Amino acid sequence: MRPLFTLLAAGLLPFWLTACGGGSNVSGSQCDLIDCSYDELTCQIYAPPNDAYKLFYKRTLDEGSEYAAILVIDLIGVADPAKMEVIDQEFVDRVLLYRPGTGQQWPDYDGGKLSIKSGGLEEGKTLKGKASFQFDNGYFASFAFSCTLEAALPD
Repeated sequence: MRPLFTLLAAGLLPFWLTACGGGSNVSGSQCDLIDCSYDELTCQIYAPPNDAYKLFYKRTLDEGSEYAAILVIDLIGVADPAKMEVIDQEFVDRVLLYRPGTGQQWPDYDGGKLSIKSGGLEEGKTLKGKASFQFDNGYFASFAFSCTLEAALPD
């Protein structure tokens, strides 16, 4: 019980729970500037020739819903996306972050890191990982995800 008390006293319990829980969240200094909150995370897989994961961070509002973020991860040429790690320029080339609509937009980014711990190319697999963005404005955001892959909806 003493280690838990020490974590509480140090204000580290939220960090510890996030780090150990393996759940989904969005955090970082950029979230001080724009709203990063969401209620639902949906993860879709796109089949060849458009191999990609698409993650939808959606929030429900009184008058409907909107996306806090949509994260697209290009899988073309990746042999094993269940154990994928990319940084710097490859990150910029493979990862797209945007928010549809005219509200607060995510700033441009010039680097980051993507780490996928589990996933694959099949529906029903659990996709787990984290994408961390370094924005041009000097702020950052991290997107931890753990979700079940669904088939992409037809356009």
